[in-house]
Amino acid sequence: MAVAGGTILQLLFPLLFAWYFWRRSHNFEAAVVGVWFSESLMYTARYLGDAQAQELPLIGGHVHDGHYLLGHAGLLEYASGIGTGLHVVASLLAVFCVWLAWKEA
Repeated sequence: MAVAGGTILQLLFPLLFAWYFWRRSHNFEAAVVGVWFSESLMYTARYLGDAQAQELPLIGGHVHDGHYLLGHAGLLEYASGIGTGLHVVASLLAVFCVWLAWKEA
């Protein structure tokens, strides 16, 4: 939790807002927050994709979270592919959320 706490909060915060709006049948608001979640997921994908190369500058720490987590999971050599796949999923989700917001507007 200490290693991935920032990423978890970055993704959890918009998810909680989206769930809040969706439960109250505010679909437009949920879709807009879904775009926010998708963007956060894109940043996470970029960060995970950099886990092996570690070229991105670190802010607030000296340990690359993605490198640590993927290394311990034995997936470090697949970091680039994981990042790309996650970015594709996040992009598709963003397009879906924009479409849903447009439909609800």
